[in-house]
Amino acid sequence: MRDKDVVKYARLLDIYESVLTERQAMAMEEYYGRDFTMEETAENLGISKQAVHFAVKNAEQKIDKLEAQLQIQSRLSLVSVKLEGIRCMVEDDAPKEEILDMIDTMLAGLQ
Repeated sequence: MRDKDVVKYARLLDIYESVLTERQAMAMEEYYGRDFTMEETAENLGISKQAVHFAVKNAEQKIDKLEAQLQIQSRLSLVSVKLEGIRCMVEDDAPKEEILDMIDTMLAGLQ
């Protein structure tokens, strides 16, 4: 589960870092962004392992709540998939109308 969380929170941290406290952001960056252990993070930040655990768990909760409400990462993932589809259509010389329809559908889904 840790590996799955590393990818998840590393991505979400890029989006939501600015809403975290400085300590939460630093702990999350060390723990998820650099894949350090709680012990390594505590040593690097000069705080206790318990303080790191507390900062990380509170940051995870804050980020999860915001993502549930705003769905920014979910929307970015969807846009990425649709853009890849458009790219394939262009490479396959799809008709211009099909490409424009795909773009219109993508844009409508963002509103």
